[in-house]
Amino acid sequence: MTPDEMVRLGAERAEQGDSEGAERLFGAAAEAEHADAMNWYGVLLGKRGDATGAEQWYRKAAAAGSVLGAYNVAFVLQQRRDDAGAEAWYRQAADGGDEDAVVGLAFTLQRLGRPDEAEGLHHRAARRGHVPSMIHYGRAMERQGDDGGARVWYRRAADKGSCEAMVDLGCMLRARGDIAEAQIWFRTASSKNS
Repeated sequence: MTPDEMVRLGAERAEQGDSEGAERLFGAAAEAEHADAMNWYGVLLGKRGDATGAEQWYRKAAAAGSVLGAYNVAFVLQQRRDDAGAEAWYRQAADGGDEDAVVGLAFTLQRLGRPDEAEGLHHRAARRGHVPSMIHYGRAMERQGDDGGARVWYRRAADKGSCEAMVDLGCMLRARGDIAEAQIWFRTASSKNS
């Protein structure tokens, strides 16, 4: 059986709830240096409590070119509060096209005290439809006094169903004296939460 076939069969086993079978297949394909299998093998090891083994396989996957492997290394480091270490791995995953990594990198850069770089990444993710980044970017625009820009981003996130954005928009409008429209957004958010 080829490593690709092992990965396909491993995925089927995982979907069927056969974690042991999936782990055996992903493990065999990982040993054959299949980058995606390395990542998924790491995921399964992590699920059964082997954090050290999971991280080792994520790192091997990332070294073999897996974007998800790089993201998972970054996530593990972030959980350890190693933002400096996580930055490089989030960057690698973001450069590979992972939008979640773009957001992870943005929040990491904020914690590292580099808000300008973080804002650019939030804007990039917001333009691509990432709702939490839309809200974050709207808040940044509001802090800068750009109510029009803030309103656009809050509204985009609200249109995607975000109650948080609806409340933020309502608060901004109320603070600017537009009580009637603010009430509409508060009621809309409240009805979605009930």
